[in-house]
Amino acid sequence: MLENMPPMWFVKMQKECPSVPEGIPYVRHLGEFNPNIVRVFVDKYGAKGMVFWEPFAGHLGLNHTIEICATHGVRLIACDIASCDERVIRANSISTRPSEPIDGMIFHPPYYGSAPMSNVEGEISLDYDNYFGNLEMVADNADMIMKVGSHVCSVGRTLTVEGDKYRLDWIFAKLFIDRGYEVVDVFGSMPDCVVILEKKR
Repeated sequence: MLENMPPMWFVKMQKECPSVPEGIPYVRHLGEFNPNIVRVFVDKYGAKGMVFWEPFAGHLGLNHTIEICATHGVRLIACDIASCDERVIRANSISTRPSEPIDGMIFHPPYYGSAPMSNVEGEISLDYDNYFGNLEMVADNADMIMKVGSHVCSVGRTLTVEGDKYRLDWIFAKLFIDRGYEVVDVFGSMPDCVVILEKKR
């Protein structure tokens, strides 16, 4: 059963969290997030020679995460089922994963209830009946290749879909908590909440 509402310890962390300043322009209403989120994540948890994975690297245009990681010496494996950026690998992250161990992950799926991002078979935003189950499979794929001590940068927001409220920030984080990860940091960039989780086993 979907655990939609966060516990009080999570709500408290969120209320007390710092905010990330905005920089590079982005289209908030289409589900894009502040690229400075990635900069803060890589500054704190990245290091030269590390490998990060972004399983939903975006359909909407240029992927900024690649450059941000590169400036820190981090190699990003950016994947998307229907990206228009030629540097992004076309791959279905529900059923496939990188073939090498990874040191970090940027987890920002298309938001539940958003307009379809593409018509490609396997597109997660075409199949909201199985949306959360598909995200479970992506989390399983990540867990198989993430090193102990590595970090997930999970980005989500609260949305209302057909009258029901979904706390995607908590739902996304809970995917990894259920797999033995611990929340080590929370910060915000309205309307998104960013949760950093560390793999403990």
